[in-house]
Amino acid sequence: LKVCLKRALDLDSPSVVRYPRGNVPEGKSVSDIDYAVTDFGQSEFICTVLITTGSETAEAYRACEIAHANGTNVRLIRLIRVKPLPDITHLIKNARVIVTAEEGMKKGGLGESIAAMCAQKQLRARVTVCGADDFLPHGDTDVLRSIAGIDSTSLAQKLCE
Repeated sequence: LKVCLKRALDLDSPSVVRYPRGNVPEGKSVSDIDYAVTDFGQSEFICTVLITTGSETAEAYRACEIAHANGTNVRLIRLIRVKPLPDITHLIKNARVIVTAEEGMKKGGLGESIAAMCAQKQLRARVTVCGADDFLPHGDTDVLRSIAGIDSTSLAQKLCE
């Protein structure tokens, strides 16, 4: 939270700090940077990338472990902010598949921003956006993640396609 507030104050524009519920896996915190990267497999062989933010990181991390156990080398990128989107081109330029996972709405969210960045930079990756299509009912977080396709099992399937 301290890093997010500092970054917000450093911006010369309005900003919002979203403090989601849930936990980030132990040892996966982000310091004073815009993103954290974890490679599952040898980095020179990675052509699948999962991009996420906030408390969705725990599900994304598990999805990468599942995908890697099934033979897919994956790069996990956890963004500390999504607007303005940090330039992560150097991390995804060789990707053939990019999957984004967000707890929010797909429309106007992280996934659309990543797809637009890929188009602007003329990257050839197939971008799959995972998140809510519409407002979800109130309920158990695990059930809602499954409905939205952002649980670890659903994400791992997308990574292995």
